[in-house]
Amino acid sequence: MDNIDSNPTRIIQINLQHGKVSTAHLCAHLTELSAYIALIQEPWVHNSKVKGFAKLSANCYYDDSCSRPRTCMVISHNVRTKPVPNSVSQDLVARQLESTRAKLIVCSAYFHMMKLTLPQVSSAASMCSHKNINAGLLVGCDANAHHTMWGSSNINVRGDNLFTCLVQTCR
Repeated sequence: MDNIDSNPTRIIQINLQHGKVSTAHLCAHLTELSAYIALIQEPWVHNSKVKGFAKLSANCYYDDSCSRPRTCMVISHNVRTKPVPNSVSQDLVARQLESTRAKLIVCSAYFHMMKLTLPQVSSAASMCSHKNINAGLLVGCDANAHHTMWGSSNINVRGDNLFTCLVQTCR
């Protein structure tokens, strides 16, 4: 993807497990990059706010209406994105990249370990096929979904559900 300076945009996915130290390590890494999108699950949250990214030259997107957001997205200021309607919840954040090369929606999703349904993926995939968007989809998640289609050595129930959801929704 391109940013406004035509430098490559790095996309990083990480589960921070609510840690201050892991957040600090991620921030140290991000400061070395010129353009980035960080797709984060289980961010450090204090008093209902995602913490740790204020010193970056970036925007942090998450559902600020819930007490414990489980996902967020940190995007450097030089990467242009726009909101996708109805795409922010406790478990999903999506932004559409504004690029001359391709239309792409980038999502950070959290899959609760006790739920086998994946409504946030269906929602994100449906956004991509909307007539006004018609974009590709990149989902960053810590899904514990095993499937041979993305390189796992086996297929578990969650992986089969995710694969089926993507095949049915992203046509």
